[in-house]
Amino acid sequence: MPRFRTKPEIDEGHVPHPVRGLVLYFTIEPDLVFDIDAVRERKHRALDAYRAQFTAAGLRGLHAAVGALEARWAATAAFTHGEALRLLRPDELHVGLAASLR
Repeated sequence: MPRFRTKPEIDEGHVPHPVRGLVLYFTIEPDLVFDIDAVRERKHRALDAYRAQFTAAGLRGLHAAVGALEARWAATAAFTHGEALRLLRPDELHVGLAASLR
């Protein structure tokens, strides 16, 4: 992955780290679905931190939409609530079509 130069004092301490992949959360074609039953309550409490971005009604809608997705993805596995993820390799980030065909 290319790195953009910033301030010299930041650049001189930079140690490259290889990017092995990118994980996408909101995807229609996930590669993996994780069981989130044990952390779902904590996740939904974290959603409540978006009070500056949502009204109370908007937060209720967010919880409902996320909950529906969790139930949808869990229906493909043996748990109650799931988190669907799409994994992309670095060489797939600029290809688009190839990533959707695998």
